[in-house]
Amino acid sequence: MNRMKRFLFTSSIALLGAFGAAVADDTYAELDIIVRDFPVTHPDFENFQEEAYGKSPWSDWSYSGYNSDATWLERRGDYSTYGCGNEVLYEATGFGAVIGVDGYPMDATLFTNLPSYLQAVSSSAENLKYGEFDCDGTIYRGYYSDYIPIGCTENWSQLVYVTPNMVSSYLTFDATLGEDMMYEPIITRANYACDNVYFDQWYSDDNDWAKRTNTVLQLPKVEGSTNEYEVDYNWNNGGYFPLDVVDENNLRTGAFAGTNGYETSQYGPQSLSIFCPPYNYQYASSQADYEGNKTDGLCTMWLAQGGPRVEGAAQAAADYYTNLGDPIGLKHLRNYGLTMMGYAKFKYKEGNGEIFEFIGDDDMWIYIDGVLVVDLGGTHLAAYGKVDMDYLAANGHGCHAGEPLADSTASGQNCNLDEDGTWKDGSWHHLHFFYADRQTDGSNMKIHTTLSELAASRYGQPAVNEVTITPEEGNWVVTLTLNTELSDETVAAIQAIASMSLEEVVAQGAYPFIVSRTDADGNVSYFVYVVSSFEKSTNQSGDGVNYTMTGTMYAVNSDGTVDTSTPITPSSGDAFSFNYYNDGSELESVDDYIPGVTTTSWIAANPITSVGGLAVTGPTYGGASLEVSISENFTVVDKTITRPAFDVSTMLSQQGLSEGDDLPKSATGEIQLTVLPEEAGAATNGVDSWLNATSSADPSMTNQQYLGSSNGGAAAGATIKTYSGSSASGYCYQDGNGVESCTSISFWVSRPFRVNVRVFDHLGHFISQYTQSVSNDEMKALAESTGLHDGTGTCSTAPSFSGIVATVKLYPISQTGRKIATGPYIYQIALIKQAWDDGANSYCFYYAGAYSPVGEEAYERSSFDKTLGYRRTTK
Repeated sequence: MNRMKRFLFTSSIALLGAFGAAVADDTYAELDIIVRDFPVTHPDFENFQEEAYGKSPWSDWSYSGYNSDATWLERRGDYSTYGCGNEVLYEATGFGAVIGVDGYPMDATLFTNLPSYLQAVSSSAENLKYGEFDCDGTIYRGYYSDYIPIGCTENWSQLVYVTPNMVSSYLTFDATLGEDMMYEPIITRANYACDNVYFDQWYSDDNDWAKRTNTVLQLPKVEGSTNEYEVDYNWNNGGYFPLDVVDENNLRTGAFAGTNGYETSQYGPQSLSIFCPPYNYQYASSQADYEGNKTDGLCTMWLAQGGPRVEGAAQAAADYYTNLGDPIGLKHLRNYGLTMMGYAKFKYKEGNGEIFEFIGDDDMWIYIDGVLVVDLGGTHLAAYGKVDMDYLAANGHGCHAGEPLADSTASGQNCNLDEDGTWKDGSWHHLHFFYADRQTDGSNMKIHTTLSELAASRYGQPAVNEVTITPEEGNWVVTLTLNTELSDETVAAIQAIASMSLEEVVAQGAYPFIVSRTDADGNVSYFVYVVSSFEKSTNQSGDGVNYTMTGTMYAVNSDGTVDTSTPITPSSGDAFSFNYYNDGSELESVDDYIPGVTTTSWIAANPITSVGGLAVTGPTYGGASLEVSISENFTVVDKTITRPAFDVSTMLSQQGLSEGDDLPKSATGEIQLTVLPEEAGAATNGVDSWLNATSSADPSMTNQQYLGSSNGGAAAGATIKTYSGSSASGYCYQDGNGVESCTSISFWVSRPFRVNVRVFDHLGHFISQYTQSVSNDEMKALAESTGLHDGTGTCSTAPSFSGIVATVKLYPISQTGRKIATGPYIYQIALIKQAWDDGANSYCFYYAGAYSPVGEEAYERSSFDKTLGYRRTTK
């Protein structure tokens, strides 16, 4: 395993770290993983049980932890309870199982914890065999079915035996954790077998053994493919050791620093990556590693120091050879003894032939939607398992009575099925895999997948999902919604800047955030954002983790100095970026990106990292940035606190939704679209002035035809969009006193848009969010309802289009469709204005008393925060 392969696990992927929507980088697929490290002294590790049956007399097992260990002897002597599949035991008693070369079970009677439709689906008559092969003088290890057909000579090969039914058919989820429950699944032991007596500790933090690291596993895209991703660590390239960092010579240079740094989250290297069983192995003298180096002496020294179950024995053996000037010890010194839970949320694409394949040489189980689909337990040679999503879909996998996520039936969820009981195209599903590396020798781990759409990873490099920026008393308040929580070190480093003087900031080059601005000619100007405060926001949402910072922007002069004499106002099109120094492997001067600004020393010491220990790699400029517009053109239509009751049950049933399920973001409110009259466009200072004058005349706005609702529904001529589409009337209503049952927020817009409103309680707890879009075609239909000029002639006469007033009406419900309680609520509103896509001069726009053609307008984003009270009365 060379250095680049190590980086594939840590931080080589070049994600763009700009403020704004994360840039899709399809050169990698990412899976969130939790790695738990165990010492070699754990009772379930380094037991060699698959070697214990018929392989050698008991008297030969003379090393620490074996024939003098009563527990180990009990397990070896009772195969019916503690057995571990191997050739001798299988042929003598039928214990264990073999699998086909296609990765599926071959005997339905042996894999009883799988669903019936998965118990025997192999179409192959050939059993999977693993061995060593000579291919024109080069030695490889792998599957017989891969090497023999290409003319390689077999040195040795063995059937791959696994131990099925070690784990239960279903995962358990703690619903009180919300979305976090997918990251803390409970996998339980179904039967004692193959050293799983303390199985409840393998994937749990509730014990004195496991040390946890959160990170990601990155799968590079297969060259030349459209949707294939693969990572392959095996005997031929050094193996898979996720907690070790090695150089190009395969020498261990350190530990992967995970969540808390390796000092507290790992035990360190306690093993050697060679086959060195604790008995008199008949082929010991002829063994060699993948580079052809003899390993018999290294094994002898390891056993002399105590063997695989003694802490420090492997390190002592490696040091012995290092002192002789032979690097073979350090080339094989590794951190074995770990478990891994991986998670990914994926969208099912019907008929695309999507698969997920996993090869591992110790225990491996895969669950889809909480139901077991691959069962390869035990310490064994590299075993192969395959999941065919179309096959699962056809069987309604995960959606049968009693299965853990069968109640997830809301739109888009895994069990929102088609009428025939099969998965719906575009539905989201949950993949969990559980892997254990419990015994030394090779460490194989291969994942190959064609899943084409995965949800964003949580433990990966920090990326920004959304950003808002708001003026506040001379400062600019920036709210970032990140995909992952930042490390404590990053937060502390940024917060430390707030205590510095401006002179100290400049002297140290303490600029974690750089701003770029591109003019119409493509010229780029650079600015620095000097932080005066940085905190994790109390307002958190389902879309990520929010951080709020205040600060001041300053320009960078042509000579690279920072002009601190005049603060700069952010403007539409500005791109905020962080960690802009890194090319994916080594730190380099930022002079390449910001001419003359030397900030390398501060940023090198304080890279922005996630809780998983990963940093954004760059460069970060270009299309990654979200173009930000600073404006507040929102109006709270009705500030009434006491409101008539909202009929939640009717709304849910008519929309085909159920209380308790996560509602789609467009199902928590509705939007009313009203085309403005010509008088609005005739106003001398534009539509804004007309709206302001109108609201001033009637501050409550309850009687304004264009900004509110009349009794019984929409204003005259308005269109209402609800979750299921357009509707003659929405679910909001006014009582006899004209009091609205919903909270209404209005804004004027003249082009396609998307609006998002997040609702939090007064403590900052996320309650719900509403998202709705008005497309180009919908906006065109509204515009043409005025008799709009179609662009084929001169834009100079009425009828005209003066834009619309959009009124968002928020239902008083949570994201799970339950009534909200009495109290104050915080509303965060963001509006994305998009460009017409019909080309220039397509529409005639009437504004400030003048006609003009509508062309391509800049992308804009506006934001607004407001706290409002709510108290429900009877209907």
